[in-house]
Amino acid sequence: MEVYDGFAKPFVFGRERTEILNRTHFVLNIYERPWHELSIRHFVAAANGAVVLTEPGENRYPFVPGEHIVECRLEMMPDAVMHYLTHEDEWGAISKNMFELVTSKLTLMRSIKSILTAAEAVLAARRTPPLRV
Repeated sequence: MEVYDGFAKPFVFGRERTEILNRTHFVLNIYERPWHELSIRHFVAAANGAVVLTEPGENRYPFVPGEHIVECRLEMMPDAVMHYLTHEDEWGAISKNMFELVTSKLTLMRSIKSILTAAEAVLAARRTPPLRV
């Protein structure tokens, strides 16, 4: 296990981070408070074939535990890691599902289209005169 926390080891970026993540099975998502979740780890892990191992949090994203991520309490994480290391097919399916999700459904193009569609609806509602009774 390696921890790049900015204290014991400096944060890593660019090519060095990619090389580390390409060797990684799991990216841990552990936070001080349930709302401190950093979902950017989900995307970084997915892009490099790693699986996010996360504590349950308050934020709800389109990531389904057991399908896109592994979610469990902190004290259960060692057992979860051992399970998936001995069941590579399950680990591989989660990695593949997450990669497909972030590269096909959670894309920047789809996000922008969704925002523009919502804005269009608001503008259309403003152009329509209110009904007078």
